[in-house]
Amino acid sequence: MDSQPSLWGSKGASEHGINQGALGDCWFLAGISSLAEHGERVKKLFDVDSYPSDGLFNIKLWSMGKEYTLSIDDRIPVNGRGSPYMTRKSPNGAWWGTIIEKVAAKYWGNYANMHGGNVSEAFYMLTGMPSITFPTSKVTADYMWSRMVIADQAKYPMSASANVKTMGIEGGHAYTLLGVATVDGNRLIKMRNPWGWGEYTGPWSDKSAEMKKAKAEGKISHVDADDGSFYVPVDTFRKAYYQFTINYYQVWKKTTKIVDIPASKYSPYFQVTNP
Repeated sequence: MDSQPSLWGSKGASEHGINQGALGDCWFLAGISSLAEHGERVKKLFDVDSYPSDGLFNIKLWSMGKEYTLSIDDRIPVNGRGSPYMTRKSPNGAWWGTIIEKVAAKYWGNYANMHGGNVSEAFYMLTGMPSITFPTSKVTADYMWSRMVIADQAKYPMSASANVKTMGIEGGHAYTLLGVATVDGNRLIKMRNPWGWGEYTGPWSDKSAEMKKAKAEGKISHVDADDGSFYVPVDTFRKAYYQFTINYYQVWKKTTKIVDIPASKYSPYFQVTNP
């Protein structure tokens, strides 16, 4: 690894901190990338604010309704060129994605056990909160869109799984669902490939006439770069992606405050006697 590695890189924790390697764990990486859209959520998993000099991490995870802490070091499998074999550091020099993937491998037993999975499992491990998966063939386009709009406004992590290879979208591959946008009546869904590259190439893609026109008119903000992020129209989304998942993320607060509930608030079948 670097002589002076950075945990968060030059731009902090973000969805762009994930760059999938040789392991087929797109389902997990799409989930953690979605969580990282709001960087503080990822930072809460770590017990440190910067890369520790001893390379030891304690990371909070969830299992069977309880929060646990798993400890790992930063010894990462590398290839013959000395580069990480699994998830690599981000273009901005962040290593948090590589570290999170290693603790996930410990959580599930080893790296090999992460070859294939369901993003709802990743969401639960990372947040301890429930998810709902919607099959795109079982819901209408309007219903699908309404669920995504509500989730986007609530800042819920989302992901989608593709089963059809079309116009740059890979079949059998999980993507992060970053949000939604409406431009001149066109309903668009913003996606990210956990590879960190490889994008949709059809209408409303980065280099399309529609996207260029909308950007020139100031109707949408999007960077034209092969960074894995792109917009896709609703109809194309429904054809390429067979399901999408929403994680109902909440910020829980613990309290030891004792609340005095008046007797009238109890069930009439529960008798309260004042001392």
